[in-house]
Amino acid sequence: MRYRAADGRRFDYSLLNVGEDHGDRVENLTLISISDWQIALGLSLDRRETYRRDGKRFLPVQIKLRGSARILLWQGEGPDPRAIHEWADDGSFEMHLEWDSNN
Repeated sequence: MRYRAADGRRFDYSLLNVGEDHGDRVENLTLISISDWQIALGLSLDRRETYRRDGKRFLPVQIKLRGSARILLWQGEGPDPRAIHEWADDGSFEMHLEWDSNN
């Protein structure tokens, strides 16, 4: 499993069995296997990202920041799913995303 950090660096981790976790003390993150199709990534105490499996990759479905969360709704399966709706857990910052069918 490969994780790409916000600064562009890439990290490779082994896939975990359900219920297992892996802590990376150098990068200050923890991976947790929630189910066969969902993992969570904890980044320090301020951020938690949840991903769902789509084939061989994981797509973000929720980003929870201290005090709030961002939620993503995806459309499509396979190699070309796209985020189509994003909002904060309090309903603010709601966005509907449209994609150019040529890209």
